[in-house]
Formats: sequence, C-alpha cells, structure tokens
Amino acid sequence: MRRLAVLAGAVCVGAFLGTAEAGDKPGAGDDGGVAAIRKARVAVVPAVYAQEVRPKFERELKEAFGVGDFSTIENPGYTSFILDALVNSRKLDVMERESLDASIKELKLGESEYADSDKVAKVGRMLNADYVVVPEIRSLTVSLEEQKVPFISEKQVVAKGRLCTTVRTIDVATSRIVASNMSEVEKKTRFKGAKGSMDEQLRDLVSSLYRDSGRQEAAGIIDTAYPIKIIAMADEKTCAVNRGKGAIEKGEILVVYKQGEVMVDPDTKENLGYDQIAVGKIRVTIVNEKTAQAEIIERTGNVEKL
Repeated sequence: MRRLAVLAGAVCVGAFLGTAEAGDKPGAGDDGGVAAIRKARVAVVPAVYAQEVRPKFERELKEAFGVGDFSTIENPGYTSFILDALVNSRKLDVMERESLDASIKELKLGESEYADSDKVAKVGRMLNADYVVVPEIRSLTVSLEEQKVPFISEKQVVAKGRLCTTVRTIDVATSRIVASNMSEVEKKTRFKGAKGSMDEQLRDLVSSLYRDSGRQEAAGIIDTAYPIKIIAMADEKTCAVNRGKGAIEKGEILVVYKQGEVMVDPDTKENLGYDQIAVGKIRVTIVNEKTAQAEIIERTGNVEKL
C-alpha cells in the first residue's frame, strides 16, 4: 500500500509542493509575497541490465522464437516508457534526453558507475535537476505454452512475459538514495498468425510489460517528490487526494500518515527527517482527471486535510 501525508497541527515540511527557484526564498520577493514555486526537476538515466540478464534473454529469444536481433523487439526501450509516464503526469519537469546524454558523456560516466550515487548526483547537478532516477532490469523472460481451447479440439499458444526491475531515486542535493523500489510485472497474450509476425507479437508483449512497469515506477517517483496528500474533506467519511487518472487506481488502499517530531541522530546531530505515525486507511472510490475521491475505511487518529 502507498503512503499518504496528512496535516496534524503543523506544517508538513517533508511533503513539499515544489522547490523555490535558486536564490528565491519565501517572502523575499519585491512585493513581499511568496517566492515563485517550480516543479521538481527529474533526470532519468538509460536503464541498465543486471549482469547476464540481456545476453540470457537474447539467447532465449533466438532458441525459442528464432529472433536474432533483440533491438527489433525492444523498441522503444524501458527508459522511454518511464519518461512518457512522468511527462504525462504533468507533476514534474523531466530533463531532455539529449542534455542528459551530453552530461553523461562529459563526465565519462559508464553504466557500471550508475550504482555510485555520488557520481550520478554529479550528472544531476550539471542539469540543475533535483532528482536522478536510475532504472535497472533485473530479469526479463518470455515463455510459450500450449493451452486447450474449451469445447473444441484445438490448442492455442499463449506467451507469458515477466519483467523484474529495481528503480532508485537519488536526491541530487545530498547524493542520497531517497527511494529504491523493486517491482515485478507479468503479462500474457495469445499468439495468432492474424495478429502479425512473431517479432511483432513479441514486441507488443515486451512493450506492454515496459509500459505497465513504467507507469508503476513513475507513480513511485512522483510519490517520492510529491507525497500523496488529502486536499479536501467532503465529510467525516469521504476525502479527496491530489492524484488523478494514470497516477492512482480505483479500489487502491492507501495508508494515511501524519508528520511527527523531527528525528536527529544523537551522535552526528544529523537531521534524519520526521517521524511518521499511521492514522488510518482510505480506499479510492472515484478517479477523476486530476484528483480522486476516497472513503475512510479505518481510523487510528485524525484523518485531516493537509
């Protein structure tokens, strides 16, 4: 279940709505007003494969399907689906791929160095980004099996695909990994001659895996930059949250948290963020274009508008 921030008698500093432009501070404007707020800037580095994953998948494609060139199947790549989902959310400013590639080239950053958050953060600083996202494909498999068609003496071929990923989000300012999500997506489809060549059907299957995973990971990235918040209370049992179509699903259950006291390391005196206290659960009932309505299904504290 995803997390949701709520207000509990104090401003929720950890759940921000935007970032002040460089040099701007709230109240520092000429008119004494609040500084301009911008969207968080995000860069997504090209997805990498865990060791031996790609060669193994290419061998399987050739042996099982006779496909000799994986690039004809993986087009576009996984990163493109994450980027599309982030752009379509309209929640973040997504860095151009050309600018990212130029920064990676200038720093001579190889794929093997994407695991080094300090080096990845340098790329983000060159782009003036707030976060850098590092996707990794841990496993990608496609298998075939024959299934009997009910009531007729025929068999159909069903292809099953499975994609396992790890997506890390790095805070450029601190070089810290602020989120790391391991997820798994499975899809299956019937293979038929009428649906196109084997290559085309495989490409459709892999693309559907990438698309579903990309949307899922984009939602997690957005939740990291902008935690889901209660924005209105219709009554004691119904509330609205700041997520709409493509970012939340009907029936999804969210755990609601309030912000507690600031936590400080007793040895280093480092600010470790804020304690989070669960105050209830809500279930999404209606998904609109930019917002969603939910019913409160459990209370262990005050569920309030942020």
